[in-house]
Amino acid sequence: MKVWQPHRGANYPAGTTEYLRKRISGGPDSTVRVDHLQAEPSPLEVPGILRLTLRVNISVPPPEEVYVKLFLRKRIADTRWVRIPCIFGFGSCDYAHLPVCLLTHELFGCPIKASYYSIDETFLLKNPETSLSRLLQQVWAKRANQ
Repeated sequence: MKVWQPHRGANYPAGTTEYLRKRISGGPDSTVRVDHLQAEPSPLEVPGILRLTLRVNISVPPPEEVYVKLFLRKRIADTRWVRIPCIFGFGSCDYAHLPVCLLTHELFGCPIKASYYSIDETFLLKNPETSLSRLLQQVWAKRANQ
């Protein structure tokens, strides 16, 4: 399943890694400043391999929990992107009170410390579970018990 493609055309500015970098990063004095963000391949396929290159400065440690609004889209007929709705916790869902360490432990460690991070990693993306929220809770519980 092709789930995300950074598109560099003017018709899809919200799909570019540059757009994501600007959405995540504020000005030079912001808490999180993303200097470089690149995700490949394009389109990203699940299951598949993701190559992530990220350079980010975190000036203040984040809170323990965050609110995440996830948008997933699927390309159909090689021309149009359709938003995947939130069904049973998978798709374009909102996640309240999500532990930051659950999202960041592999890239930044846990707890996140104020620092400059330079990441160039390859990740194996497996088929998604039926419920992403249930999977995240299981992973968090497993890590908390270690």
